[in-house]
Amino acid sequence: MTLGGFMRVLVTGADGFVGGYMVAQLLRESNLEIHATYRNKLANELLLSGEDRIHLYEADVRDTRRMTELFRRVLPERVIHLAGRAFIPDSFADPTQTYEANVLGTVSVLEGARDVQRLTGVSPEVLLAGAGQIYDAERSGATPLDEEAIIHPVTPYTTSKACAELVAEDYRRNFGVRVIIMRPFNHIGPRQHERFACSDYARRVALVVCGKLEPVFETGNMDIQRDFTDVRDVVRAYWMLFGRQSKHYVFNVCSGVGTRIQEVLDILQNIAGVTVKTIIDPARFRPNDLPVIVGNFTRLHEATGWKPTIPLRQTLTDMYHYWLESIRRQA
Repeated sequence: MTLGGFMRVLVTGADGFVGGYMVAQLLRESNLEIHATYRNKLANELLLSGEDRIHLYEADVRDTRRMTELFRRVLPERVIHLAGRAFIPDSFADPTQTYEANVLGTVSVLEGARDVQRLTGVSPEVLLAGAGQIYDAERSGATPLDEEAIIHPVTPYTTSKACAELVAEDYRRNFGVRVIIMRPFNHIGPRQHERFACSDYARRVALVVCGKLEPVFETGNMDIQRDFTDVRDVVRAYWMLFGRQSKHYVFNVCSGVGTRIQEVLDILQNIAGVTVKTIIDPARFRPNDLPVIVGNFTRLHEATGWKPTIPLRQTLTDMYHYWLESIRRQA
Protein backbone atom coordinates (compact mmCIF):
# COMPACT_ATOMS: atom_id res chain seq x y z
CA MET A 1 0.00 0.00 0.00
CA THR A 2 1.09 3.56 -0.65
CA LEU A 3 2.51 5.12 2.50
CA GLY A 4 2.23 8.80 3.39
CA GLY A 5 0.66 9.59 0.00
CA PHE A 6 3.82 8.61 -1.88
CA MET A 7 3.94 5.73 -4.36
CA ARG A 8 7.14 3.69 -4.23
CA VAL A 9 8.76 3.13 -7.63
CA LEU A 10 11.89 1.08 -8.24
CA VAL A 11 14.01 1.50 -11.38
CA THR A 12 16.75 -0.99 -12.22
CA GLY A 13 19.68 0.15 -14.34
CA ALA A 14 19.13 3.81 -13.55
CA ASP A 15 22.70 4.68 -14.56
CA GLY A 16 22.14 3.45 -18.12
CA PHE A 17 21.09 5.43 -21.18
CA VAL A 18 17.34 4.77 -20.84
CA GLY A 19 17.50 4.60 -17.06
CA GLY A 20 18.67 8.19 -16.74
CA TYR A 21 15.78 9.44 -18.84
CA MET A 22 13.36 7.23 -16.90
CA VAL A 23 14.54 8.81 -13.66
CA ALA A 24 14.09 12.26 -15.21
CA GLN A 25 10.52 11.33 -16.17
CA LEU A 26 9.77 10.20 -12.63
CA LEU A 27 11.28 13.37 -11.16
CA ARG A 28 8.67 15.35 -13.13
CA GLU A 29 5.90 13.42 -11.38
CA SER A 30 4.59 14.32 -7.94
CA ASN A 31 3.98 12.04 -4.96
CA LEU A 32 6.58 9.47 -5.93
CA GLU A 33 9.18 7.86 -3.69
CA ILE A 34 11.89 6.95 -6.22
CA HIS A 35 14.29 4.08 -5.65
CA ALA A 36 16.95 3.18 -8.21
CA THR A 37 19.71 0.64 -8.71
CA TYR A 38 22.99 1.41 -10.38
CA ARG A 39 26.37 -0.17 -11.11
CA ASN A 40 28.23 2.94 -12.25
CA LYS A 41 26.83 5.93 -10.41
CA LEU A 42 29.10 8.45 -12.10
CA ALA A 43 28.06 7.36 -15.60
CA ASN A 44 24.96 9.51 -15.60
CA GLU A 45 24.95 13.20 -14.78
CA LEU A 46 21.18 13.32 -14.89
CA LEU A 47 20.92 10.68 -12.18
CA LEU A 48 23.21 12.69 -9.94
CA SER A 49 21.29 15.91 -10.54
CA GLY A 50 18.21 14.53 -8.83
CA GLU A 51 19.99 12.49 -6.20
CA ASP A 52 18.38 14.28 -3.26
CA ARG A 53 15.01 12.89 -4.36
CA ILE A 54 16.26 9.40 -5.21
CA HIS A 55 17.17 6.50 -2.96
CA LEU A 56 20.16 4.88 -4.68
CA TYR A 57 21.37 1.30 -4.29
CA GLU A 58 24.43 -0.28 -5.84
CA ALA A 59 23.22 -3.63 -7.15
CA ASP A 60 23.76 -6.19 -9.87
CA VAL A 61 20.42 -7.60 -11.01
CA ARG A 62 22.05 -10.99 -11.54
CA ASP A 63 22.46 -11.24 -7.75
CA THR A 64 19.09 -12.72 -6.80
CA ARG A 65 19.76 -12.59 -3.07
CA ARG A 66 20.72 -8.91 -3.19
CA MET A 67 17.68 -8.07 -5.30
CA THR A 68 15.32 -9.96 -2.99
CA GLU A 69 16.73 -8.06 0.00
CA LEU A 70 16.25 -4.80 -1.87
CA PHE A 71 12.65 -5.58 -2.78
CA ARG A 72 11.88 -6.46 0.84
CA ARG A 73 13.40 -3.16 1.98
CA VAL A 74 11.65 -0.97 -0.60
CA LEU A 75 8.34 -2.86 -1.05
CA PRO A 76 7.85 -1.17 -4.44
CA GLU A 77 4.42 -0.74 -5.94
CA ARG A 78 5.80 -0.22 -9.45
CA VAL A 79 9.00 -1.63 -10.91
CA ILE A 80 10.66 -0.51 -14.15
CA HIS A 81 13.25 -3.11 -15.13
CA LEU A 82 15.81 -1.54 -17.47
CA ALA A 83 19.07 -3.15 -16.34
CA GLY A 84 20.78 -5.45 -18.82
CA ARG A 85 23.03 -5.63 -21.86
CA ALA A 86 21.78 -3.97 -25.06
CA PHE A 87 24.63 -3.81 -27.59
CA ILE A 88 24.19 -6.52 -30.22
CA PRO A 89 27.91 -6.94 -31.11
CA ASP A 90 28.66 -7.51 -27.41
CA SER A 91 26.12 -10.32 -27.39
CA PHE A 92 28.04 -12.09 -30.16
CA ALA A 93 31.36 -11.51 -28.38
CA ASP A 94 30.09 -12.78 -25.02
CA PRO A 95 26.70 -14.54 -25.19
CA THR A 96 27.02 -15.84 -21.62
CA GLN A 97 27.18 -12.35 -20.11
CA THR A 98 24.20 -11.29 -22.24
CA TYR A 99 22.05 -14.22 -21.12
CA GLU A 100 23.05 -13.78 -17.50
CA ALA A 101 22.24 -10.07 -17.50
CA ASN A 102 19.03 -10.21 -19.52
CA VAL A 103 17.52 -13.53 -18.47
CA LEU A 104 18.84 -14.19 -14.97
CA GLY A 105 18.47 -10.49 -14.19
CA THR A 106 14.80 -10.69 -15.14
CA VAL A 107 14.32 -13.76 -12.95
CA SER A 108 15.84 -11.87 -10.00
CA VAL A 109 13.49 -8.92 -10.48
CA LEU A 110 10.41 -11.11 -10.84
CA GLU A 111 11.41 -13.14 -7.79
CA GLY A 112 11.67 -9.88 -5.89
CA ALA A 113 8.18 -8.91 -7.03
CA ARG A 114 6.87 -12.32 -6.06
CA ASP A 115 8.39 -11.91 -2.60
CA VAL A 116 6.69 -8.53 -2.18
CA GLN A 117 3.42 -10.19 -3.14
CA ARG A 118 3.91 -12.80 -0.42
CA LEU A 119 4.68 -10.12 2.15
CA THR A 120 1.95 -7.61 1.28
CA GLY A 121 -0.68 -9.68 -0.54
CA VAL A 122 -0.40 -7.40 -3.60
CA SER A 123 1.93 -7.86 -6.56
CA PRO A 124 3.75 -4.76 -7.73
CA GLU A 125 3.31 -3.86 -11.38
CA VAL A 126 6.52 -4.84 -13.17
CA LEU A 127 7.39 -3.24 -16.50
CA LEU A 128 9.95 -5.24 -18.47
CA ALA A 129 11.85 -3.53 -21.30
CA GLY A 130 12.03 -6.06 -24.12
CA ALA A 131 13.06 -5.45 -27.74
CA GLY A 132 11.23 -4.80 -30.98
CA GLN A 133 14.00 -6.65 -32.81
CA ILE A 134 12.65 -10.03 -31.67
CA TYR A 135 10.16 -10.05 -34.57
CA ASP A 136 10.73 -11.86 -37.87
CA ALA A 137 10.15 -8.95 -40.22
CA GLU A 138 10.65 -11.11 -43.30
CA ARG A 139 8.21 -13.91 -42.44
CA SER A 140 5.55 -11.84 -40.70
CA GLY A 141 4.25 -10.65 -44.05
CA ALA A 142 3.13 -7.20 -42.91
CA THR A 143 4.84 -3.94 -42.09
CA PRO A 144 4.62 -2.12 -39.74
CA LEU A 145 4.93 -5.02 -37.27
CA ASP A 146 2.27 -5.32 -34.58
CA GLU A 147 2.41 -7.41 -31.41
CA GLU A 148 0.98 -10.47 -33.20
CA ALA A 149 3.87 -10.64 -35.68
CA ILE A 150 6.01 -13.77 -35.78
CA ILE A 151 8.78 -13.85 -33.18
CA HIS A 152 12.10 -15.20 -34.40
CA PRO A 153 15.17 -13.68 -32.72
CA VAL A 154 18.38 -13.98 -34.72
CA THR A 155 21.07 -12.66 -32.35
CA PRO A 156 22.12 -13.62 -28.81
CA TYR A 157 20.78 -10.24 -27.65
CA THR A 158 17.32 -10.65 -29.16
CA THR A 159 17.18 -14.30 -28.09
CA SER A 160 17.93 -13.24 -24.52
CA LYS A 161 15.10 -10.71 -24.70
CA ALA A 162 12.68 -13.32 -26.04
CA CYS A 163 13.71 -15.67 -23.21
CA ALA A 164 13.14 -12.90 -20.67
CA GLU A 165 9.62 -12.45 -22.05
CA LEU A 166 8.93 -16.17 -21.60
CA VAL A 167 10.13 -15.94 -18.01
CA ALA A 168 7.84 -12.95 -17.42
CA GLU A 169 4.90 -14.84 -18.92
CA ASP A 170 5.63 -17.75 -16.57
CA TYR A 171 5.59 -15.48 -13.52
CA ARG A 172 2.43 -13.77 -14.73
CA ARG A 173 0.58 -17.01 -15.38
CA ASN A 174 1.81 -19.22 -12.53
CA PHE A 175 2.59 -16.75 -9.74
CA GLY A 176 0.22 -13.87 -10.42
CA VAL A 177 2.94 -11.23 -10.85
CA ARG A 178 1.50 -8.26 -12.73
CA VAL A 179 3.75 -7.89 -15.74
CA ILE A 180 3.83 -5.34 -18.56
CA ILE A 181 6.13 -6.20 -21.46
CA MET A 182 7.33 -3.32 -23.62
CA ARG A 183 8.95 -3.94 -27.00
CA PRO A 184 10.78 -0.73 -27.88
CA PHE A 185 12.18 -0.44 -31.38
CA ASN A 186 15.35 1.62 -31.97
CA HIS A 187 15.35 4.46 -29.45
CA ILE A 188 17.92 7.22 -29.61
CA GLY A 189 18.81 10.50 -27.94
CA PRO A 190 21.54 12.62 -26.35
CA ARG A 191 24.03 10.73 -24.15
CA GLN A 192 23.58 7.46 -26.04
CA HIS A 193 26.83 5.51 -26.30
CA GLU A 194 28.80 6.14 -29.46
CA ARG A 195 28.75 2.43 -30.27
CA PHE A 196 25.21 2.88 -31.55
CA ALA A 197 24.94 4.06 -35.15
CA CYS A 198 23.00 7.33 -34.79
CA SER A 199 25.09 8.49 -31.87
CA ASP A 200 28.27 7.48 -33.68
CA TYR A 201 27.36 9.52 -36.75
CA ALA A 202 26.33 12.52 -34.62
CA ARG A 203 29.69 12.33 -32.84
CA ARG A 204 31.68 12.02 -36.05
CA VAL A 205 29.87 14.93 -37.68
CA ALA A 206 30.59 17.04 -34.59
CA LEU A 207 34.27 16.03 -34.79
CA VAL A 208 34.35 17.18 -38.44
CA VAL A 209 32.86 20.56 -37.44
CA CYS A 210 35.49 20.91 -34.72
CA GLY A 211 38.28 20.12 -37.18
CA LYS A 212 39.23 16.92 -35.40
CA LEU A 213 38.21 14.43 -38.11
CA GLU A 214 38.45 14.32 -41.87
CA PRO A 215 35.01 14.33 -43.59
CA VAL A 216 35.41 10.77 -44.84
CA PHE A 217 33.41 8.11 -43.00
CA GLU A 218 33.74 4.36 -43.24
CA THR A 219 30.23 3.00 -42.77
CA GLY A 220 28.23 -0.20 -42.71
CA ASN A 221 24.99 -0.87 -44.58
CA MET A 222 23.39 2.54 -45.13
CA ASP A 223 20.29 1.20 -46.91
CA ILE A 224 18.66 -0.65 -44.01
CA GLN A 225 15.54 0.97 -42.57
CA ARG A 226 14.90 1.24 -38.86
CA ASP A 227 12.14 2.69 -36.70
CA PHE A 228 13.63 5.46 -34.54
CA THR A 229 11.91 6.94 -31.49
CA ASP A 230 13.28 9.58 -29.14
CA VAL A 231 14.19 8.02 -25.79
CA ARG A 232 12.24 10.79 -24.03
CA ASP A 233 9.09 9.66 -25.80
CA VAL A 234 9.90 6.05 -24.94
CA VAL A 235 10.14 6.59 -21.18
CA ARG A 236 6.94 8.61 -21.28
CA ALA A 237 5.22 5.59 -22.84
CA TYR A 238 6.61 3.32 -20.14
CA TRP A 239 5.17 5.45 -17.37
CA MET A 240 1.80 5.97 -19.06
CA LEU A 241 1.06 2.25 -19.15
CA PHE A 242 1.08 1.80 -15.39
CA GLY A 243 -2.34 1.54 -13.82
CA ARG A 244 -4.13 1.23 -17.17
CA GLN A 245 -6.88 -1.29 -17.70
CA SER A 246 -6.18 -3.31 -20.83
CA LYS A 247 -6.67 -6.91 -21.91
CA HIS A 248 -3.15 -6.76 -23.33
CA TYR A 249 0.15 -6.78 -21.48
CA VAL A 250 2.58 -6.68 -24.45
CA PHE A 251 3.08 -3.34 -26.23
CA ASN A 252 5.29 -2.01 -29.01
CA VAL A 253 6.92 1.39 -28.52
CA CYS A 254 7.93 2.90 -31.85
CA SER A 255 7.31 5.68 -34.35
CA GLY A 256 5.71 3.55 -37.08
CA VAL A 257 8.05 5.14 -39.63
CA GLY A 258 11.05 3.54 -41.33
CA THR A 259 14.14 5.67 -41.92
CA ARG A 260 17.21 4.66 -43.91
CA ILE A 261 20.51 5.01 -42.08
CA GLN A 262 21.75 7.14 -44.98
CA GLU A 263 18.90 9.56 -44.31
CA VAL A 264 20.02 9.86 -40.68
CA LEU A 265 23.49 10.86 -41.83
CA ASP A 266 22.02 13.25 -44.42
CA ILE A 267 19.98 15.01 -41.74
CA LEU A 268 23.02 15.34 -39.48
CA GLN A 269 25.07 16.85 -42.32
CA ASN A 270 22.29 19.34 -42.97
CA ILE A 271 22.06 20.26 -39.28
CA ALA A 272 25.81 20.80 -39.02
CA GLY A 273 26.27 22.44 -42.42
CA VAL A 274 28.98 20.01 -43.55
CA THR A 275 29.36 17.39 -46.26
CA VAL A 276 31.01 14.03 -45.71
CA LYS A 277 32.06 11.28 -48.06
CA THR A 278 31.04 7.72 -47.15
CA ILE A 279 33.05 4.60 -47.91
CA ILE A 280 31.10 1.38 -47.45
CA ASP A 281 33.06 -1.16 -45.42
CA PRO A 282 31.60 -4.71 -45.68
CA ALA A 283 33.36 -5.60 -42.42
CA ARG A 284 30.95 -3.24 -40.62
CA PHE A 285 27.88 -5.15 -41.80
CA ARG A 286 26.14 -7.08 -39.03
CA PRO A 287 25.26 -10.73 -39.52
CA ASN A 288 21.53 -11.39 -39.92
CA ASP A 289 20.73 -7.69 -40.37
CA LEU A 290 17.19 -7.45 -41.74
CA PRO A 291 16.65 -4.77 -44.43
CA VAL A 292 13.53 -3.25 -42.83
CA ILE A 293 12.26 -3.27 -39.23
CA VAL A 294 9.32 -0.93 -38.58
CA GLY A 295 6.79 -1.20 -35.75
CA ASN A 296 3.11 -0.48 -35.16
CA PHE A 297 2.15 1.29 -31.91
CA THR A 298 -1.66 1.16 -32.35
CA ARG A 299 -2.17 -1.05 -29.28
CA LEU A 300 -0.18 1.33 -27.07
CA HIS A 301 -2.06 4.34 -28.44
CA GLU A 302 -5.43 2.71 -27.80
CA ALA A 303 -4.45 1.84 -24.21
CA THR A 304 -2.91 5.19 -23.24
CA GLY A 305 -3.32 7.78 -25.99
CA TRP A 306 0.47 7.81 -26.40
CA LYS A 307 2.10 8.78 -29.66
CA PRO A 308 5.60 10.04 -30.43
CA THR A 309 5.93 13.81 -30.14
CA ILE A 310 9.62 14.54 -30.84
CA PRO A 311 10.51 14.59 -34.57
CA LEU A 312 13.58 12.67 -35.71
CA ARG A 313 15.30 15.87 -36.84
CA GLN A 314 14.92 17.37 -33.37
CA THR A 315 16.33 14.22 -31.76
CA LEU A 316 19.32 14.23 -34.11
CA THR A 317 19.83 17.95 -33.51
CA ASP A 318 19.96 17.35 -29.76
CA MET A 319 22.37 14.44 -30.24
CA TYR A 320 24.65 16.49 -32.47
CA HIS A 321 24.75 19.41 -30.01
CA TYR A 322 25.41 17.02 -27.11
CA TRP A 323 28.51 15.70 -28.88
CA LEU A 324 29.55 19.17 -30.06
CA GLU A 325 29.50 20.52 -26.51
CA SER A 326 31.25 17.43 -25.17
CA ILE A 327 34.07 17.70 -27.72
CA ARG A 328 34.52 21.43 -27.10
CA ARG A 329 34.70 20.87 -23.32
CA GLN A 330 37.49 18.37 -23.84
CA ALA A 331 39.48 20.70 -26.11
